[in-house]
Amino acid sequence: MAIAYSRLLRYRTVPYVDGGRDMNGWDCYGLARYVAQTHYHYSELSMFDTILAANKRQLTKAYRAETTTLTRTNTAADGCLVACLQQGVCVHLGIVVEVSDNNQLVVLHTGEKTGGLMTPLPLFLHQQQQLEFWQ
Repeated sequence: MAIAYSRLLRYRTVPYVDGGRDMNGWDCYGLARYVAQTHYHYSELSMFDTILAANKRQLTKAYRAETTTLTRTNTAADGCLVACLQQGVCVHLGIVVEVSDNNQLVVLHTGEKTGGLMTPLPLFLHQQQQLEFWQ
């Protein structure tokens, strides 16, 4: 389900807040969770309300819990959660979104230093070493 560029811009303007879960501020999990539930009708994502993105041990535990309820895919597609791993540790999370204005796939994500980002999928794939995609 493609999302209009204007709506994606609103998500980018939300400030980064570690542990944030709403439009007042969110971390990478909060943003991915919100978009997954709002636009792609994912069921409630377990443990995402209780973790801080800065705590990689908590991130990895939540990521592993989620993968038991989702299906891993070999390629990115609209609505996929994307986990960035380093030596088996989940260090970042985003969601692949199709922009309805141009049918381009982007990864919507946020970070403490950058705030909200819409990174074109090919660039995101190039920047990250180990990725897993889940639906």
